[in-house]
Amino acid sequence: MLKLAHGEEPFLITEKVRSWIPENTAVEKYDMREVSISEAIMAANTSDLFSDGPKVVICEDCFFLGTEKKLKDDEEKLLMDYIQNPSSMTILIFKVQGKLDKRKKLVKTLEKAAESFEGKPTRYPQKWLSSRAKQVYGKQLTSDAVDYITARLGNDLFLLDSELQKICTHYLHETTIDASMLE
Repeated sequence: MLKLAHGEEPFLITEKVRSWIPENTAVEKYDMREVSISEAIMAANTSDLFSDGPKVVICEDCFFLGTEKKLKDDEEKLLMDYIQNPSSMTILIFKVQGKLDKRKKLVKTLEKAAESFEGKPTRYPQKWLSSRAKQVYGKQLTSDAVDYITARLGNDLFLLDSELQKICTHYLHETTIDASMLE
């Protein structure tokens, strides 16, 4: 199976990648700036002896799918061959921080073959924060609490989620949280 997570919002990309990984599964991560794509493909083609389920290989910082630079011809051919005939026992995930270069043949082929997710920047962190509090933590934030948090923390979703975790842990037995509780 092939998966592609890309975009401008790293928190959303990270969350999506986590959702693609089955529980109790071994994960191998490869930084594409430090290792060759052939190493990651070899790992994807090698079965895991100690696991019954699928193996997960994550290729992080796939610069070659963006506008930066491309792979060497032999590496690109190896990747194209794998994309056209992926291992059925491996979930191969490509992570790209930023935009894809949709003019590249490699990107076009991967987008057709893979389940794709684009992490777009959140224009309304207040709405995201309120929704996250309810869906993930089971808490209701009043609008003044949401405004209080975003006014002080901005729109960095990693930071907002981290602080939201702390707030929800502190008010474990409360169902509704307002700004006066945060002061």
